Amino acid sequence: MTDLKCGDVCICDLSLSINSYKYAVVPLVYISVTYEKEMPIYSFCRVGKAPRAYSRYPFVDVTASNCVRKGSAVYPTQVVLFSDEMGIIKKIGCLSQSEISKVLNVQQQKKKTSVALVMALCPRCRRDFLSDPSSVVIRMDPFAVQETQCDYCQVRNGHTYIIYKRKLYGRSIAR
Repeated sequence: MTDLKCGDVCICDLSLSINSYKYAVVPLVYISVTYEKEMPIYSFCRVGKAPRAYSRYPFVDVTASNCVRKGSAVYPTQVVLFSDEMGIIKKIGCLSQSEISKVLNVQQQKKKTSVALVMALCPRCRRDFLSDPSSVVIRMDPFAVQETQCDYCQVRNGHTYIIYKRKLYGRSIAR
């Protein structure tokens, strides 16, 4: 599988990936390979159903492609990493050059604008951030039990959250 090019759609086993907790065989779009300590790290973007309404993740509509199901979309910000080629089962097709450029543009925009805060928040301060429609609040470790002092009010204890601005979200990039 060393003949992968950017935009190739492959069937991959997520149980063999570095950063995914799922056990499924799914289509993914190959983006790039990087080397860390002479070991290749293959980067793929998730392919899924195109959302019918609001989506908190930016996506690129790929319904014109003949290698994926109708109504599919590529989610450029949801990256899956493989440390070897064992997780890559087979190549099933390739996206068009325009779709590949849209995916790469969304990834570049996300890298530039993804300035996120990581803060410990008590329930009361977290409610303040949740009430703001321009921000997204996600718990960093949903299974963590230990609480730390709130970074916002510094009075109560709470869990660690990731807070970022909702700038790119809600609409398809491909128009």
